[in-house]
Amino acid sequence: MRLSPRRLLSGMLAILGVCALAFVLHMLGHSPLPASTQLVSLPDQPEATATPSRAAISSAVVRHATPAPERASWKAPASVGRAQSTPRLTTPSGTPVAGVARTTQSVAAAAAANTAANAAANAIARTEAPGVDAPDAEEIGEMVRFLERSNEEQAIVNEDKFPVDVTHPDFRPIIIMIHNRADYLRVLLATLRAVQGVERVLLVISQDVLTNPAVDAVIAEIDFCAYVRLYSPYSLELHPAQFPGDDPNDCPRDMPRASAIAAGCNSAEFPDKYGHYRESKFCAIKHHWWWKSIFVFERLRVLQTYPGYMLFLEEDHAVAPDALHFLRLALSSINTTCPDCMVTLGSYLDRGDGRLLQVLGWNSVKHNMGMAFNRQYWNRVRACKDTFCTFDDYNWDWTLARLSTTKCIESRAAVAGFGRVHHLGKCGVHKHALKCDTDAALKEFNMLMKRNEAQLFPAQLNVAPSLMRAPNVVKGSGGWGDPRDHQLCLAMADA
Repeated sequence: MRLSPRRLLSGMLAILGVCALAFVLHMLGHSPLPASTQLVSLPDQPEATATPSRAAISSAVVRHATPAPERASWKAPASVGRAQSTPRLTTPSGTPVAGVARTTQSVAAAAAANTAANAAANAIARTEAPGVDAPDAEEIGEMVRFLERSNEEQAIVNEDKFPVDVTHPDFRPIIIMIHNRADYLRVLLATLRAVQGVERVLLVISQDVLTNPAVDAVIAEIDFCAYVRLYSPYSLELHPAQFPGDDPNDCPRDMPRASAIAAGCNSAEFPDKYGHYRESKFCAIKHHWWWKSIFVFERLRVLQTYPGYMLFLEEDHAVAPDALHFLRLALSSINTTCPDCMVTLGSYLDRGDGRLLQVLGWNSVKHNMGMAFNRQYWNRVRACKDTFCTFDDYNWDWTLARLSTTKCIESRAAVAGFGRVHHLGKCGVHKHALKCDTDAALKEFNMLMKRNEAQLFPAQLNVAPSLMRAPNVVKGSGGWGDPRDHQLCLAMADA
């Protein structure tokens, strides 16, 4: 029998109505997710505007509150304290580090000495912020003065709402190293907001880009704990055409050594073990990690009397809601089994035993996320600064692995059976996705937490040894053969 179009439409609407009713009844039979597994959502983002000018960018740099109106040139916030004089970096022998400018005058002069085109091209490449003008020499000088004052002041934001008490048993510093990926940072902060006990946290945000207003806007949204911001003085952004950035006379990465020597380019006699010359974008990450660690343990005044473990994250991480709970259980569990171990909360796997804590050989490939260690562990790393600063590997984590094979640090780690820190990044140093879809990444993380809901918030942990051992030899990935990088790294430790 042939149905008329009207009758066919009526039938379809009836079917849809029945399906909708069934769905509503089904949902009414389900209770909301427990607090520990509430799905993480991103806060509303401000409406998109036209690409800002350099003046607009500079007026919004490093704001803790509502951005100020546009200014004609970059100016530091008035809340920052007086500038402190900072000596030029020297090597342990007292000689200046070649090519490294620390003071405002030397940075500005070096930037002005290069052509505007060269400086702009390099700075834009470093900030990776489309449409944002590269800072000129005058603005670089202003930025250096600002970061020196800010690093000296060490202002703690939100302390009036979340007093920092380093003696409280639930207090925990979380150190976040960021570059300029605002979207991923937004996801990380959204997951931290959902962590139980986060109100007792002091976030320490260490960054090496000052001219990305999107990053500043995301940080300004933090309203769930106290935080302090640090700024690396050795960033590529502040050295757009000189070491530790790309000097115009640097040797191209793949130039043969004989050709480099004949050309007279910088450090021509010192390619890495694979015959390549330094790439600043990779070396900068290791420099940032080293500088940040030194500053946090030795110069951040609020933590100078804190003896406990600090949790280290990066901008493309996501954190489970029971991360602090698990860390607290882990630390109480390793007092006798591995008192010198670091604790690793991260995992690249999407499954595991949430009650398991394994003591095993630390592997820099598998256990480099969500690392937690204390001052005693750091002091052992620092004592091996010569190895850290000269080992031919641009990766800070592989360099730590090298230290673990030379008895500088404990070769074992206490590793979570089910990761409480997960990696979101599809874009980054070693990845080149066409689109960094943070919404999809957050959705995937939420699904992971929901699937493993039963693994979260264990009452106690089962500590188990493992037969897995750390590598006996770490060969190194290269990229760290330039003596200038060695000297700068050592100078940071001796400053």
